[in-house]
Amino acid sequence: MINIYMSQKLRRYVREKEEREFRRGYNEAELEASALRKAFLKKYIINFDVNFYKTQEETDWAYICRREYKYSLIIRYRYDVLG
Repeated sequence: MINIYMSQKLRRYVREKEEREFRRGYNEAELEASALRKAFLKKYIINFDVNFYKTQEETDWAYICRREYKYSLIIRYRYDVLG
């Protein structure tokens, strides 16, 4: 039981530390712009069917964005956590 409590406490501490590091040096307008960019990527690129794009270039860029998103947010994060 102690290990679970410490794990939760440690995760909360790490999450809060990451949030402080992220917010350091940014004003509210920049944080809002970043949130809008992330929402756009998730809505129109990550969770969107590539068959609906009109040109091959759009499809290619969507694949590139998906690959970068997958690498930087999913794979790299797992390696950072597992250390």
